[in-house]
Amino acid sequence: MLVKAEDKSDAISEVRSFLEDYEGQVWDWYVIGGRWNKMLHPLFKKFSDKIKKAHKYYEKIKQEMDNEAWTKEHQSIWKLIGGDGNNPFSDEAPYNTDENDNVCLATECKKTIKEWEIDMDSEAEKHYLKLLEEREKEMEAKKKEKDIWPMSAYYASLYSKCKNDEFSSESNIYDITNFTNKMPSDLDGYYAVMIDTHN
Repeated sequence: MLVKAEDKSDAISEVRSFLEDYEGQVWDWYVIGGRWNKMLHPLFKKFSDKIKKAHKYYEKIKQEMDNEAWTKEHQSIWKLIGGDGNNPFSDEAPYNTDENDNVCLATECKKTIKEWEIDMDSEAEKHYLKLLEEREKEMEAKKKEKDIWPMSAYYASLYSKCKNDEFSSESNIYDITNFTNKMPSDLDGYYAVMIDTHN
């Protein structure tokens, strides 16, 4: 979620307020951070790369290394590269993550935001093609007088949400200041808040 705000606390408050209107439609529960814990942190990529390398090593010795030792290894790697608090993959994630670890000035995590941005018109096109495919199945089933669970309406709904640039379960990034799935060209004054939703 992208939002113009005074500080981290204000950004979190604005995001929570925005999300209230979507309970039961876009989410049935959410947490700030969660499975995407600390992905906005400037050290996340470095940590993630080191963990990938360490896992290759771990595969060779896993019989000698239990989960607790591996958890300690994650934490020591995080501390070694200058991270504070729990590492992004700690036992605290995904359900008990620190909100402040998952909010930052958008200018400081622009690359991550760009990586998460998706083209909603392309997504709409995918849903439209799926809608046609499902509609054809439904028509065939009707001819054969067979019962089939109709999915075309579901894909029509997704198509509409993407095409109309709505906040939905299809949203990967959402600018709540301008009500769009597009990343603003100027991120000055914006905060990014990482949200993990379930629907």
